[in-house]
Amino acid sequence: MIIAAVILQTFISYLLASIFNLGAVFFLSYFASIVLNIEILSLFKSVDGMNVLILTLIETIAVFVFWFFKSKKILKFDFKNFLSTLKKSLFSDKGLLVLFFVWLFLILLSFVLTLMSPVNEPDAQGYHALRALFWAKDGFISHFQIADV
Repeated sequence: MIIAAVILQTFISYLLASIFNLGAVFFLSYFASIVLNIEILSLFKSVDGMNVLILTLIETIAVFVFWFFKSKKILKFDFKNFLSTLKKSLFSDKGLLVLFFVWLFLILLSFVLTLMSPVNEPDAQGYHALRALFWAKDGFISHFQIADV
């Protein structure tokens, strides 16, 4: 059910990006909608797979109707044009090139740290995993202090 909701969320984000004719809206709406869905369901203490799917289906219908009456455009993404623009931008501005290499270094560093930090790290066992288990059991995102548990 969750996988179906994620696939529908991708469709919703694509339609929103087509409506506004901006590719960046796709990523913004994708992650924002997932967080918003979980927070809305958390208010009613009903976070589970079926409710996430139902809420995503309702959003899909609403966005599809809005897309149908608003624009009916299909977003086209030219990857070659994107790469040539990125290449021109990076090599014309040295500051942007430095920021790109810093970003690349930080991404690689976080990947290495993720590989070296297993799931059974004390922080993960005492905080993250415990909190996720409580959320799944209770059906809502309770923002409690771990020390209180």
